Amino acid sequence: MSIPVARWPYALLAVLAGATTLDETPEAAELLLCAAVAVWLAGWTALKTTKAQLHAVFSVGLIVLAGALVALNPLFGFLTPVPYFYVFRTMPWPWQPVGVAATAFVAGTAQAYGIDKTTVTGVLI
Repeated sequence: MSIPVARWPYALLAVLAGATTLDETPEAAELLLCAAVAVWLAGWTALKTTKAQLHAVFSVGLIVLAGALVALNPLFGFLTPVPYFYVFRTMPWPWQPVGVAATAFVAGTAQAYGIDKTTVTGVLI
């Protein structure tokens, strides 16, 4: 099974990159990471490999890039369907739950971004 080609991740990435300009000037790191995600997706889908180990590298790299984007701007939490899509399509069974859990952690980080972490309740959430 090769890495599936899909066009919607690029459209979603472009919309999110554009949305960051609506409330403020985006940081250069945000735009560079958006470009890195686009290159990562294009490079790996062009590779057409069937090796499970390389699929895991692709998925882990995508989750790390999504996590870096979320750390800079929680708006990029809307990008997490992309790693979910690729984890389900490319990772072999024993590792799928791990990839899903890592992606869920990134999504949860984006959702909990505004919680006050200086209180006990905030830390528990």
